[in-house]
Amino acid sequence: MKSITFLKGTAGLNNAVDAIRIGHNEETGIVDLGEAYNVDIDDSGRLSRRKGFSTTTRTESVHSMFAEKEYCLYMSGDSLYRLNPDYSRTGLRSSMTRGAVVDYAYTNREVYYVNGFEIGIVRDNTSWTWAKPTTYYGVTTFRQFSDPPLGHLVCYYNGRMFIAQDNMVWFSEPYNYGAFDLARNYWLFPSRVKMLRAVSDGLFVSDSFHIYSLLFNKPDECKQTVVYDYPAIEGSAAIGDATNLQLPESVVSVWTKVAGPVLLCTTNNGICVGLTDGLFKNLTQDKIVCPTANKATAVIKDNTYICLLQE
Repeated sequence: MKSITFLKGTAGLNNAVDAIRIGHNEETGIVDLGEAYNVDIDDSGRLSRRKGFSTTTRTESVHSMFAEKEYCLYMSGDSLYRLNPDYSRTGLRSSMTRGAVVDYAYTNREVYYVNGFEIGIVRDNTSWTWAKPTTYYGVTTFRQFSDPPLGHLVCYYNGRMFIAQDNMVWFSEPYNYGAFDLARNYWLFPSRVKMLRAVSDGLFVSDSFHIYSLLFNKPDECKQTVVYDYPAIEGSAAIGDATNLQLPESVVSVWTKVAGPVLLCTTNNGICVGLTDGLFKNLTQDKIVCPTANKATAVIKDNTYICLLQE
């Protein structure tokens, strides 16, 4: 009787074909999974049960959670809080717009936040007003500077703050995050901006139709390129370190500049990665059919990209 290794490891989920038509390699015992629920798969193809949850003293309904360096922030009701290491909380700001999703950008031990209705800066345990400086320092100019726009997405890159407001992306003066020249410093997109994130040499932006790569040292010398003809799901973007992330061999072998910040995002056509030089690739379109979604929540934890889709 011939012995056949049925399952020695797996290459991951494959719901793009009927489960009974998924191929099987008798030599290696590596097979795709027609269904994968609450499991982890490591680089060797080993399948294990996903880790569970631990209860905490925080039981309130929350949204818009953000964690970077020394900060962990979240919204509950109409208030912005800082979560402390012992799971106690510190109130930062109240009377904000209920249900409005907050986006954040960290730089220089401060967190800048927007939600389409309110903006602000978290410094230590206090929320401060985010506004233009009361005094201008620099060469004489006739340019007029305004407060930061009330945008819904925010991103820091190369000494400037970028704010998406509907289909506009505004950018601040260099190292002056409160000064915005609304007559000059902006990019206009065909539709509402759904993603705004930075890598080492520019930004990836998605509106409601396309994903764009924006490469530049100075924003007014920007090279804008459409990298995909479909949009990112709003809320699905997360930035990780290419050194630590377990990127597929198909990416590492072809693109030699896999270093620094890496964008991971989800579209209705699959999970994508964005690297330096505007390089962008759909990692899963041949194997995974994603459910249609309009909103998402994403995080990179333990060097693993986790995205929850809202259908």
